[in-house]
Amino acid sequence: EICVAIDIAILGIAYPIIVDKISNIGDKYSSEYVPVVFNNEFPQKSSKFTCGISVFKLTLFATLFSFVFLIFKIPPLFGWDNWFINNSAKLSVLVLTVLLIVFFFIWLGKVALYNGKSKSLLTHLINNYNKSETDTEIQSYHLKAINELAFYAIEKQDEHLQETLLEFYYSVFANIRKQHDKSKPLVYPIDLYFLVSKLNEIAVENENKA
Repeated sequence: EICVAIDIAILGIAYPIIVDKISNIGDKYSSEYVPVVFNNEFPQKSSKFTCGISVFKLTLFATLFSFVFLIFKIPPLFGWDNWFINNSAKLSVLVLTVLLIVFFFIWLGKVALYNGKSKSLLTHLINNYNKSETDTEIQSYHLKAINELAFYAIEKQDEHLQETLLEFYYSVFANIRKQHDKSKPLVYPIDLYFLVSKLNEIAVENENKA
C-alpha cells in the first residue's frame, strides 16, 4: 500500500511539475543544444534497447504495470508453490518502486542542475565533455552547449563563467595541438571555428553600440 501511494504521488504530482521544468531547459541561455545534452543524461536518456523511451519513463510504466499482478490474483504457473512465487506480485511492486524512487531523485537532481546556477551547469558540461570519447556526436553536442554558455557569459558580462571558459578553451586548443599529427594540416573541430566567428560578431556589435 505504501509503494502504491508513493508511485501514484510521483506520477500524479511530481512528474507533471518536473516535465514542465524540463520544457524550460535552455530558455535562459537561448540554447538549442543544452536540452539535447539533457536528453542524453541518465535517466532521461533513451536508446534502441528502451524503444526510444527514456529510462525513467520506462521504469515508471513498468511500475504501474506491476499493479496488474496485485489487482488480478494469478495462480502460480506450472504448479509452483513457494514463498517467493506466492509473493512475487508484491516483491515486483516493491523492487520496481525502490528503483523508481532512486531514478526519480537522480532525475530530479539533473533537472535542478540544468535549471540552476550557470556555473554549476558549465562545470558539469565541461566534465562530461572531458569524459566523453573523442570525436563523437555526444562530445560535439557538449561543445556546442558550452559555446552557447560562452555567448551567454559575454552577453551578461559574467566574470566567473568567463574564467572557467577561458581555462576550458585553453585546455581544448592545447590538447588538439599536442595530439596533432604534424605530417597533416592542423584542423580544429568545426564548432571551434563557429565559436571564433560568433565571438567576432559579438565583439563588433558591442563596439558599434559603444
